[in-house]
Amino acid sequence: MKKVERVHNAVEGKATDHIPFSFWTHMAGYDMDPCQLAEKTYEFFKEYDVDIIKTMSNGMYSVEDFGCTLDQSQVKFGGVTKIASSPIDSFKDWNKIKAQDIHTGALARELQSLKFLLEKTKGDVPIVFTIMSPMTTAEKLTGGAVIDHLLDGHADDVLPALDAITETTCALADEAIKIGASGIFFASQIEFYGRKDEDFCLQFEKPYDLKVIKAASQGWCNILHAHGKEIMFDVLKNYPVQVFNWHIGESLPDPDELLELFPYSIMGGLDRMCVKENKRSQLHSQIYKIIKKSNGKRLIFSPGCVVRLPFNKSAIAYIKNTIHEMESICN
Repeated sequence: MKKVERVHNAVEGKATDHIPFSFWTHMAGYDMDPCQLAEKTYEFFKEYDVDIIKTMSNGMYSVEDFGCTLDQSQVKFGGVTKIASSPIDSFKDWNKIKAQDIHTGALARELQSLKFLLEKTKGDVPIVFTIMSPMTTAEKLTGGAVIDHLLDGHADDVLPALDAITETTCALADEAIKIGASGIFFASQIEFYGRKDEDFCLQFEKPYDLKVIKAASQGWCNILHAHGKEIMFDVLKNYPVQVFNWHIGESLPDPDELLELFPYSIMGGLDRMCVKENKRSQLHSQIYKIIKKSNGKRLIFSPGCVVRLPFNKSAIAYIKNTIHEMESICN
């Protein structure tokens, strides 16, 4: 069974020759050049033989074209890209944010890298294109101040900008599917409990999220990534996607709960820190439990989020071998 058929069957809850597996890591130092990013992603795919590729864009790509400048000075030391300056210093500045042309700037760079990667893989593996939710982009633009602006009653200033971000993101998602992506990896990085409640998310996040997901509706493998601890699953649980990915081991719901009560397929099952630190006993238990519960269906094994470098490469071989071993025992 080829990778596309294997993942497609897993998404639809059908039988597979074996349970698909994937993971991803940052491509720091290469993710600002579309050709280099595609090449490094392809090398990663070939080395680890993953069943689905998630594009590993720079984590700040979605804010560049809205006027941010980036600081990459710490990347060569193992750090991450940060925002050096933003056009938003106060709630009065949101009128500077306008819809962007996806065929220029950073957004065009990401689409070009996707094209290069699709050319290299020749349809042999599903590729999901990473998309930031509109509020995630707004949060990155302001270092989190957008939440304060809305809570302080400045929605009239913020919402036209959020509409512009959403329009741009919809166009990007639609184009990625047209180019050939199997779906989007829709990263919602701030829908968790803390500074805001569910009413805030239902008013200022979910309606915009749904527009982007609709724009990608021709994709057959759209994945919702709920980032962080204490995610608002009651808000997210009926998003119209095929696959749900979250920080298993760090946030509820329990995989058993999701498999029993909701129609999603799971992309997860593995605690990302256990993967990074090669904690084999924990990984063995995690693999056994979810295969036993799911009967190996509606499941793509992966960590709940990125596995940061450096990681122990032998852990990946151990995971794949254990998946195959547990499949034969549990089924």
